[in-house]
Amino acid sequence: MNKRQILASLNNIANSLDNSGLCKEATSITNLMKRLAKEKYEFFMIQKIQGKYKILVRNAGQDFIPQPGTFESEKEAIEKAKSIADKDLTDRKPITDKDREDSLPAREKIRQLLKNEKTSSFSKANSMIKLAQEDKMKTKYSDDELNEAMTEQGIQTAFEAYKSKGGSASQDSFASQWKPLIGRMLEGFTNNMGVSIAEEKYKRNNPFWDPRD
Repeated sequence: MNKRQILASLNNIANSLDNSGLCKEATSITNLMKRLAKEKYEFFMIQKIQGKYKILVRNAGQDFIPQPGTFESEKEAIEKAKSIADKDLTDRKPITDKDREDSLPAREKIRQLLKNEKTSSFSKANSMIKLAQEDKMKTKYSDDELNEAMTEQGIQTAFEAYKSKGGSASQDSFASQWKPLIGRMLEGFTNNMGVSIAEEKYKRNNPFWDPRD
């Protein structure tokens, strides 16, 4: 049994004793609750029960714990509660339909701003992609010639030229490197180095060629 459950049980016992006219015994239980309830809490709430005011306290993430005793006035209860807890949750109002309606213009404005920001970011990204595509550099070989080199006959011709120069790779391995090479040449490069290397590989019919060789 945790502290909250103990205090709740003691509170019930004290109330029963008090209702039975056993004031002395009820006071003893109340004093015990006071000793257990010395801890400082984050929140408090005042609850009206049968014409009297009761203090309930809690920390974040916990249930409310009833404090010993009752008070004749709400003001008196609040003053006492402030000595054992920091924030008053008694008058915390729930969000109403009117609150939601009043906040609609602000929420709509926020949604529109987020939408505009998303659209703007998307447009910027598209512009950058388009600019990058426009700025790509092509090799000296025409698209018609490169498209022909991408066909089965073109691959076969290039492979035979590669083998005649001592190439050792299989045709499947050759094709797996040749097709991407031609694809990049059709698409274009972002720098002169890429263009030069691709042109040399194509001229040699050797997609495996490395300028460091």
